[in-house]
Amino acid sequence: GKEKAAATDVNFVRFVEGAEIRIYGKQNYIGSLLADIGTGRPPITDKAKDGFSYDVSPEKIDLADADVIFTSTYGDPGKAGTTKTMNSGLWKSLKATENDKVFKVDDRLWIAGIGYTAAGKILAEFETLMTK
Repeated sequence: GKEKAAATDVNFVRFVEGAEIRIYGKQNYIGSLLADIGTGRPPITDKAKDGFSYDVSPEKIDLADADVIFTSTYGDPGKAGTTKTMNSGLWKSLKATENDKVFKVDDRLWIAGIGYTAAGKILAEFETLMTK
């Protein structure tokens, strides 16, 4: 429901080959969908450059902490740091990780897929994952 959604902080973390880890803010496609759903967003999203993303190194991944974290990878997971970061003690100590609320999603759909069709698919997947 509306109250539960607002009380649940949701973050989106994207691992990108050749770049730092991106914690997505509120002024992007996925941010607008999360706003439409009415989820809470952790305070780090307010620090996103131009509202788009706040970039961090693996050593600062604890800044991504939230009740729920969606992740995607652009490029090779080994070269993007996905594997190393998600196996780290910092990642394993995140609230979402400890509560089994980290969901890996398709980067092509959740980040690159823009429009009504992508939004419908993302919302359907979001509902399925969140009601597990």
